[in-house]
Amino acid sequence: MDSKTLEAFLVARDYIDRDIVRQEPRIRDRERKVATAIQFNTDLGQPQRAYPSIQVSGTSGKGSVCSFLAEILTEAGYSTGLHVSPYLQVITEKTWIDRKYCSAGEFAKAVDRVRPVADRYAADDACPASVHGMASLATSYEVFKERNIDVAVMETGLGGRFDLVQGLDKALTVVTDLGLDHTKSLGDTIESIAWHKAGIMEAGVPCVCIMGAGSSVLQAEADRLGVELTFVEPNKVVSSVTVRDSSSMEIELSLPVLGDVPVYINSRAVFQIRNVALAAMAVDQLVDMGWKISRQNLIDGIAKQRYPGRYEMMPSEQKVILDGAHNQQKLASLLKALRKDYPLRKTTVLMALTGSKEPGPFIDMLKDSTEILIATWLDMYGKVVLPPEFLAKAASDRALDARVVRDAGEALVEALDVSRGGILLVTGSLYLIGRARDHWFPWREVLAKQTSWPNSV
Repeated sequence: MDSKTLEAFLVARDYIDRDIVRQEPRIRDRERKVATAIQFNTDLGQPQRAYPSIQVSGTSGKGSVCSFLAEILTEAGYSTGLHVSPYLQVITEKTWIDRKYCSAGEFAKAVDRVRPVADRYAADDACPASVHGMASLATSYEVFKERNIDVAVMETGLGGRFDLVQGLDKALTVVTDLGLDHTKSLGDTIESIAWHKAGIMEAGVPCVCIMGAGSSVLQAEADRLGVELTFVEPNKVVSSVTVRDSSSMEIELSLPVLGDVPVYINSRAVFQIRNVALAAMAVDQLVDMGWKISRQNLIDGIAKQRYPGRYEMMPSEQKVILDGAHNQQKLASLLKALRKDYPLRKTTVLMALTGSKEPGPFIDMLKDSTEILIATWLDMYGKVVLPPEFLAKAASDRALDARVVRDAGEALVEALDVSRGGILLVTGSLYLIGRARDHWFPWREVLAKQTSWPNSV
């Protein structure tokens, strides 16, 4: 990558991630926020409607389900865009097309097209929506439009009903597992959270969702809108699971349209079984709607799926696992997978938490399987980060050996040293996962080669 392209990328990145980020809270008006997001897109010429979209909401598994769907659609010959958030190392990760991130040059040009509109909204102190969020989404919309993609898979940011992802030309909606997270914004009950997540449903657009917590709310919303709702019960979709080797599983699926399908997943994390079942049923729904996706496309797409930072093993002589388990539901699933794969081994945990989270419940979940906790700090513009001293104190109060290393890079070096001969788990924040990945996959290489695994290109 030449220096001119890199400089243009850095200017565009800083514009999105810093220049238009407001430090103080905006006016809280959910209805006006949605109206503003819709108007923002309208002012850009509605780039988000230049292709059909599949929108995914939920508490846990959104990113993985989106990634599975994008891989399968790509395998079926559809030019597929994927938008996920947040990113781990480089902002271009948010804009994935046919298994590669958009280039640094594409990103910079898309931001240039978005900037005049974003500047106008940023200058309005009464704007009720995050200009950073709207502009970031619009950058992906613009890249997808320029590439003339066939379909986009869109991960919902926060909730769904009042999220910034608005005005899509929806072909299908999908709701993953629900749990308690972002309770200040979404409410402190599963019912309230389910109501928010159900906000992505749209009259005339089928919806596929996991049967579980909040299902009655999802059904009520589907009935109100006249939405064809398909509930997925993973234990009925998955007939058997076989561990193939140290890093993969074979899952036998039974689908209404595609029939019995054996798929192979590049993970042994048990929580991915539910995500595979949901993604496969969503694909089965698309086939029933007339989309040209074969059994082999499903098999190959799932086999090729890789998603960074989710139960990801680093290429290291040590066992180093990265997983951005930033809520209690995700952490419970992660620890269940660890106990299954390494039942007799304690871990060193490197952790940072973002947002206004109470550290005690996280420590309660970790204390029985953790030998040492290293708490660190993330220097992040415009985001709340839990001081590592609070995390360490919560650990010490529960008789867990804890130490504070404020610099995340130094913390990783210390964690690698003290965990020799054991397992190092890096968790708690996807932003920390990104910092850790830099140790093995430098961000400049990720940017230049347009993949999270530049060593394999």
